[in-house]
Amino acid sequence: MFILFFLFAQSCQASEVFLQVPREEETFYALKGYEVVASNPDAHLIGVGAPDHPILTMKRKAKPPQYELCILGCWASGTRYVADCFSAWGVPIGHEWMGPNGYIGWPFAIGTYFWKKEQIAFPCFKHIAHQVRDPLSFIYTCSKENPENWEQSHREWTFIMKKIPEIKRDDPLIVRLAKCWYYWNLKIEKVAEYRYRVEDIASALPYFSSLFHIPFSPKVLTSTPRSLNRSPWDCEPRLKKVTWLLLKRHLSKELYENMRAMAIRYGYSIDEKK
Repeated sequence: MFILFFLFAQSCQASEVFLQVPREEETFYALKGYEVVASNPDAHLIGVGAPDHPILTMKRKAKPPQYELCILGCWASGTRYVADCFSAWGVPIGHEWMGPNGYIGWPFAIGTYFWKKEQIAFPCFKHIAHQVRDPLSFIYTCSKENPENWEQSHREWTFIMKKIPEIKRDDPLIVRLAKCWYYWNLKIEKVAEYRYRVEDIASALPYFSSLFHIPFSPKVLTSTPRSLNRSPWDCEPRLKKVTWLLLKRHLSKELYENMRAMAIRYGYSIDEKK
């Protein structure tokens, strides 16, 4: 656990609270009501050895923040692509960090941020949207993960399995990914007010425009590169082709039927013949 150093400075009206955190924890504390006031890339906290994680000094705001939009999606649902689109529209939201207009990513579906135990209150967002991706595409993409880095290099997977106990360590890859897609989206459904498919994000532009009161040009969707989620740990996909027939063969009847019903509810077509 990181050791945080709290500094207290007296003001004429009330005490101001400062803390020092590594860059990777900025989002968590931004949601707790802190803002960055200084950055020291040469500083070092006990337990933090990553040279690319500068130490930030953050100050508690007098009034809790409220951000316009939070977009939640399952892991590998295209959130980085959409974040880049928002930047091109002139309304930057942070991808896996808190931007000036909000946040887009996947951890907040369960109300906390990765390894943190403390819950974050969703009222800090005015609006929460749900971004979904075709489950077959999701499973295929995630099968590119190098098996040697399943948990050793990606603590995100440890986090996922703790939050979704239905995922077992000895589950076959296709089962683990199917459970991840189903149960994570199920969690997001409980908090989101609006849902759209990333493959049809153009249909969500009127919704975004109604929030920020500016036009969202559809031209940005085609001019923004989509191949943004590659990882240095990617390898050749271990699942060469993912079909509903393949899922039916490998998943339990209950999981398959639940996943199938969810996909249909999201607007995806189901072909069980191939």
